Amino acid sequence: MENVIKLPDRPVREWNVIEQALRRVMVKREYAPDMIDYVCMKMRPIYFKWGASNFDMHSSEVPPGELMKALEDWVQNLVTGLLIELAEREIELYQLRGNK
Repeated sequence: MENVIKLPDRPVREWNVIEQALRRVMVKREYAPDMIDYVCMKMRPIYFKWGASNFDMHSSEVPPGELMKALEDWVQNLVTGLLIELAEREIELYQLRGNK
């Protein structure tokens, strides 16, 4: 049993895919590597706070109607959370810049 490899749980694997996509977009837009690292570091806990869940789109045990409701709830929670995070960042910018 000592040779068992433990894979990261699903939210970590999901974040890894999202992070790779974010990095590709930011590289394409020619952001500096340290800025890309910083953004990913800041975004990771936001994803785990709002997007990471045990939602399983491939569950064969859940009736399709309930699966759609669960998906809608997950999307609603994620979008609401991201908008809250965006609003908080805008408030921080407002406070730093003044009311310009």
